[in-house]
Amino acid sequence: MPTSGAVDPVVEKLNLPIFEVPTGWKIFGNLMDAGKLSVCGEESFGTGSDHIREKDGIWAVLAWLSIIAHCNKDKKAGEKLISVADVVKEHWATYGQISFLDMTEECKSEGANKMVAYLRETASKSKTGDKF
Repeated sequence: MPTSGAVDPVVEKLNLPIFEVPTGWKIFGNLMDAGKLSVCGEESFGTGSDHIREKDGIWAVLAWLSIIAHCNKDKKAGEKLISVADVVKEHWATYGQISFLDMTEECKSEGANKMVAYLRETASKSKTGDKF
């Protein structure tokens, strides 16, 4: 799942295996084919599962519909239904609220380019055995 770490407390509490791998549907597919993975995802919310090998928003919609259907399966006509917000609040109460902000799109390259230039210059002047 996304690398924010939000899934970590869930798999720990439920004692489930987790695989942290480089992003790539080929890797996810290989784990699914080996029977070691049933749900996967990446930072861009490309999410999928073994029974629906899809990596766009439709999977997320189907996943939420499945969750809501499961949460409301014992409700009688006229009873208040459990909402997505209810599920999320319960999840946060159980596992904590973990979020992250991806700033890579707003990063300016000037500072990174200066750092790389400095490292190249330093490396070009170094001798075997130098420590930094």
